[in-house]
Amino acid sequence: MDKLHVVRFAPVMLNPADDYDDTNDEKTAYASFGLALFGANVMEAEIVNAFAMSRIITAREQGEQLVTDPWAKGFKEAVKNLIPKVCWKAGADQRIVDDLLVAVDRRNYLVHRFWYERIEELVSDRRRARLIAELQHDHRLFVKMTDLLRSTVHVPLLANLDISQDLLDAELERVRRRIEQYD
Repeated sequence: MDKLHVVRFAPVMLNPADDYDDTNDEKTAYASFGLALFGANVMEAEIVNAFAMSRIITAREQGEQLVTDPWAKGFKEAVKNLIPKVCWKAGADQRIVDDLLVAVDRRNYLVHRFWYERIEELVSDRRRARLIAELQHDHRLFVKMTDLLRSTVHVPLLANLDISQDLLDAELERVRRRIEQYD
């Protein structure tokens, strides 16, 4: 694999069809926020993975050797700037680009302004319930965008690199076994 480390994040993410905790306390609000940000983080990592794969493919096509780590470069760039690049390289539809950009905007709002603007809503039971429902919707959005990214962008990039699902699964299993040694 030319020292290619395609990290396939396979975290346990709630399926959008799964039931969320229906309690309406402050802990549930904070947990829902954390789950939404976890989903956003996985989505971002998959965007960076796609960027790294596209950089490797471009280097191969041009007969060049990468001298910098494409993952490090991807994590340094604004994720929003990576989306058009990776979607173009994979031949993805413009609607996918637009949807991913909306999801990244929502992620940015959650990270930078959400609690500043919405903290007062924790005081009221009704408003807190609405806040929790909104955060659960955000989580569903990030899961949906991650799945869309994997199916429409990653698949052609991985195929271009001759990386099969079996190879990814074997690498993930190797990583799991290594991590389990620490228990």
